[in-house]
Amino acid sequence: RFIPLRLLYEERPHLRRTEAMLRSCDYTNLVDGVEHKSKMRRIMRQGQCVRAMLMGIATSFKYDVAQTLVDEPEFHKYKSTFQKIFEITRRYKVMNPEKLRNVYGKMIFLLQDAVS
Repeated sequence: RFIPLRLLYEERPHLRRTEAMLRSCDYTNLVDGVEHKSKMRRIMRQGQCVRAMLMGIATSFKYDVAQTLVDEPEFHKYKSTFQKIFEITRRYKVMNPEKLRNVYGKMIFLLQDAVS
């Protein structure tokens, strides 16, 4: 089975936007670095941060999609788009292990918290 690792020219803007968004966020500091009074507050904070990150990604790619997500926050409709964006970042990291050290870690923590 052939798994394309090299990024296409059309995929590079997606990588740059995702990398910029992850560099500018303080996700790990907000969720892990702060003492939360209860487990529920920490879970709420994780949900807020995950939603904000997904909104940021949606806004940077398609503003009209972000507008609909503000009105109706149904992220599952755009599941394949988000998967594609995160897959591009993962493929780039596999090909260039020396790059995206902090950014990739933030993305993995974000995705793990989104699932749990």
